[in-house]
Amino acid sequence: KNPDPSEFPSYDPSQYHFIGVRMEDNPYTDPRYVNNLATLGKERRDMYRFGNRDTFPGQFFKRFQMVARQINVPIEVPRIGAIRFGYNRPGVFLWCVPLPDGRLYIEKELTFSEMAPADVAILVRAHTATLGWQLTIAYGTCDIQDGDGLGEDTQETLAKFELPVEAVKHDPVNGWMHMRHWLRPMEDDLPALVVNLDCVHTLKTIPQLLEDPENPDNILKGQADECAIAIRHLLMARPHPMDFPKEEEYPDDAVGRLKDELVTPGRYVLGTHNVHR
Repeated sequence: KNPDPSEFPSYDPSQYHFIGVRMEDNPYTDPRYVNNLATLGKERRDMYRFGNRDTFPGQFFKRFQMVARQINVPIEVPRIGAIRFGYNRPGVFLWCVPLPDGRLYIEKELTFSEMAPADVAILVRAHTATLGWQLTIAYGTCDIQDGDGLGEDTQETLAKFELPVEAVKHDPVNGWMHMRHWLRPMEDDLPALVVNLDCVHTLKTIPQLLEDPENPDNILKGQADECAIAIRHLLMARPHPMDFPKEEEYPDDAVGRLKDELVTPGRYVLGTHNVHR
């Protein structure tokens, strides 16, 4: 575990150790129990029979475990940000890198709570300067705004302290669907969304999110959803790297080569426009 040191200052990971066991390690296992486990659904069967703790019934993102990677990005490459602001509830700021192949790399995370917007902006700017990075823009929603449109809202305060945030407003269900699209494997079997192994809070909280029983296409309220929401807003502001299939190459005397020469972009397949005179 990697708990927040400010919340658990006495936590010492060396005092804990996990010992994994399998059912085969128990010589007294009743065969009837094994047979009963075989009748369970896939997620529960994987949990109770094979000790798989990565998937469980009602899990909202079942593919998120595959996104963790470590990528070394040069300091001079510009970063973009994603924020989910919170005061009493946890907030998060993510530094991200658009990669040359169109993928998005979540490089660093910063969680905060009980901090005023001005203090969050100062903290984010300080971390960015310490790392020697250039933060070009941040996306997200602050959700704390004056209902009558009067007075300074959280987004305006962040901008005043040199952390401009571009608001991204959309239907949450559409946002989650778009996020699932980014989690699909591309041609190289890796997803378009990649998360640094050091982003422990992101990698821990998103796989634990549960679907809403009343609306399975949305997440259940009251969970640690700050990282997921920040990423959702970021992805909704960016185009997905389209994974076009590779063009098949044909020999010079093949029919496929003739077809490629005749059927070119912008020309009609049928009709007089496709007739050579």
